[in-house]
Amino acid sequence: MHSSQPTYLSVSLGSNNNADRIPPYSQCYGCKRTSQSLMNSFTSFTLSNAGANCDMNRQYESPSQCVSSCNMSNVLTRKLSPIQCGQLSETINDQATKLHLRSELPHLTRRDVTHVRLPFYELLCHTLLENGYHRAFSELFGLHQKQNKERRLAGPESSLWYVPPLAEQPEKVKLMAQHLSEAEAASRRRDAHTVFTSYLTLGLTFKESPDDLWLAEHFFKYTLDTATLITDDDSLKLAIAHQHYGHILQVRGFLEQASVSLKEFYRLTREKFWKDGKGQLLQKVASIYLAENFQSQIHQYPPHYHSDRIMLCRKTHEIALECE
Repeated sequence: MHSSQPTYLSVSLGSNNNADRIPPYSQCYGCKRTSQSLMNSFTSFTLSNAGANCDMNRQYESPSQCVSSCNMSNVLTRKLSPIQCGQLSETINDQATKLHLRSELPHLTRRDVTHVRLPFYELLCHTLLENGYHRAFSELFGLHQKQNKERRLAGPESSLWYVPPLAEQPEKVKLMAQHLSEAEAASRRRDAHTVFTSYLTLGLTFKESPDDLWLAEHFFKYTLDTATLITDDDSLKLAIAHQHYGHILQVRGFLEQASVSLKEFYRLTREKFWKDGKGQLLQKVASIYLAENFQSQIHQYPPHYHSDRIMLCRKTHEIALECE
């Protein structure tokens, strides 16, 4: 009985077999191709005495093999292939290594980056401004501009072009910034003695180098201006300022200007027993400096200036007698 009559399941499936038909890809574009049933693509039916057996057609694409250890969670899907994670793993490892190395580096602020990028001269100028030493910055920047102007006016064939600019001499710039800032801080406290000492130290330091005599003259002039404000030492610092300023002018060849300061130095040291760092009496040093200045002026005058040359010779002789 069961072999001659079809079951209810087979009849219903056979009558509704056209319900799941869709036009194939070829039919949509004018090609003649028979239609396929969506159900038949995934199931097969077998008629038997017990009914229809519905078996799934396990038609899956064979997954492609990954060389490295990949994520195999999508191997059972129909159209997707396994994720190729070899290159992805290398990228992740590289990023992790970079992050680890970056975490070990110290944190750099804008100031730290500035210390690396800017030259020492510009960095020092920024430091002076940040700390409030505007006068020291103006002085340092003015000297730098003055040197560059003299170099341009002299031309590339002059000896000034063989002298390195101040911006390229970090030791000198650092020394000037230190003492200029000390002098500015002392001037705010109205401490003229410290200001005098700072300028005098700079002048004596630059006096030792022939290329820096112009700097020595510049700071000795400041020393003289500051010494006029000191009134509690019996004009000792004023005499020292005239001594160094007059001597540096004489070394640079400005004999007439030097004689003005040297005469004042000679006047201030009369009947005084002041001594310098070497133990010499300042009045004797003043006599020697002034006599040398007069002798240099004698050689500078033309030969037919007899009266002027004779007058300077008499003054030099009088001063030389005092030195004895």
